[in-house]
Amino acid sequence: MYFNESLPFISEFISGVNAQLIQQGNPGLSAKQQEWLCFSMMGILSSQKLCWKENERNSLNMYSDGAQSWMFRNSCIPWKEMFNTNVPFVTVP
Repeated sequence: MYFNESLPFISEFISGVNAQLIQQGNPGLSAKQQEWLCFSMMGILSSQKLCWKENERNSLNMYSDGAQSWMFRNSCIPWKEMFNTNVPFVTVP
């Protein structure tokens, strides 16, 4: 499965997480961090595993595996605070 943009519910979820982070007094996520998280979630959803190399192939080399790994390890993403947010994954009307 090839992809170059995320599904709307993934983008909405990441936006909700970002809004919760800001509401908690954190600086929030940059646009690049939000884009990367959406991309990573699309990769996990499409391949059912977390594999940087497979994400690179599925995105038609849009992101290299090294760049994905660097963002995960070195970016200043507030992981602890992200996992403490109360954002529902799927909003049901």
